[in-house]
Amino acid sequence: MAKRYARKYPSSVLMVLLVAFCLCLSPARLSADPAGAPRPDGNQPGNVITSPAPLAATQGEPDIHDIRPPVQVGTNPLVYYAVAGGLLAALMMAVLVWWWRRRSRNQKVATVETSVYEHAHEEALRLLADLEQDDNLSPVLYYFRLSALLRLYLKRRYGINAPEMTTEELLPVLAKQHLSTEVYGDIKTFFRFADEVKFAKRPCEGSCMKDDLSMVRRVIDTTMPEEPGNGGEE
Repeated sequence: MAKRYARKYPSSVLMVLLVAFCLCLSPARLSADPAGAPRPDGNQPGNVITSPAPLAATQGEPDIHDIRPPVQVGTNPLVYYAVAGGLLAALMMAVLVWWWRRRSRNQKVATVETSVYEHAHEEALRLLADLEQDDNLSPVLYYFRLSALLRLYLKRRYGINAPEMTTEELLPVLAKQHLSTEVYGDIKTFFRFADEVKFAKRPCEGSCMKDDLSMVRRVIDTTMPEEPGNGGEE
């Protein structure tokens, strides 16, 4: 009879057998047990269905794995090293600044003492003696030093900023210092000749250089105050 029924309804029989086979093999019985029995996944009827246990846990392996490297807790020691290095560098810089300022202050004190205890004409005569002993100078360098020496003397003697002025700026100011006509003429002639030697490379002989040095010494001897320390000295 079954064979006859199968021959008559082959598709229906196959469909019924396929559905029955699927119902028997389903582990969760379509996620519900009509009898209310516990389900294979451990959930009771009416409860929220939870996910099944991981496969690794069922095989005896740990189910927790690190996904990031360990994070260090606390402050990195490199921070302390960096702070210590910065403080040491700042300390060294402070020491260098202190040493430099103290050295500069000592140099200023020495310069002030020289200015106070060495009068303008004394300093000028000393520099003239040093220049006179130096025989290896070219005319350009010689007149640079000689004109700078005389300008320094005029600054200390009359209180004018002669070293920072050009010759054309200095002469009108110097004319107001009540110099004799002869002294003013010598200074004017010397500065203009010295400028030609320094900047235009005007040739000059050794005898001319010595004559100009003697003229500068004469100007200093003539214009120095009768009582050292008076006048326009700094």
